[in-house]
Amino acid sequence: GIAAANQPYQAYKGPLTAGASDLQQQQFAGISNLAQTGVAPTQYTKGIFGTEQAQQYMNPYIQQALNPQLEALQRQQAINQQADMAKLAQAGAFGGSRQAILQGQNNYNLLQQQANLIGQGYNQAYNQAAQQYSTDAARQLQAQMANQQAGLTTGQQNLAAQLGVQQLGTQTGLQTALANLNSQQQANVQ
Repeated sequence: GIAAANQPYQAYKGPLTAGASDLQQQQFAGISNLAQTGVAPTQYTKGIFGTEQAQQYMNPYIQQALNPQLEALQRQQAINQQADMAKLAQAGAFGGSRQAILQGQNNYNLLQQQANLIGQGYNQAYNQAAQQYSTDAARQLQAQMANQQAGLTTGQQNLAAQLGVQQLGTQTGLQTALANLNSQQQANVQ
């Protein structure tokens, strides 16, 4: 026993820590996979406002909104026609070629006014539909960007958590090694 006690301290040269646990190994693999794959960026597209989108966003009751105005034009045409017929009768030209020319011109004017009214109504409806489509597309784009940001934030939090587990395991191993080194130094001093 005296001979063994007089022997100089021999430091243990084997592993100083128990090594990484299965959970730590999974975390290390997770960090490695995350680092290799990364986060794929999302492509944002606004889309094109075409015929299908116009029909989808346009007011389906536009014709019903235009009908009262078209009927008012026809009523005014009938009133004007009665006045014109009275004038023709006074001039003795009722039923002649002048009446046909006058009626043709009045019908042309009515059709022109109706076409302008319908064109303006549909133009306004189309412009409002395009504006609504753009507003919806902007909202969808903001939602996609928010979802992308949420995914990035979650990925950053997962990475931070995995790095924290790895760092905790490394710190535990370093603290154990440091404690063993201090024990060895104290044993050498005595």
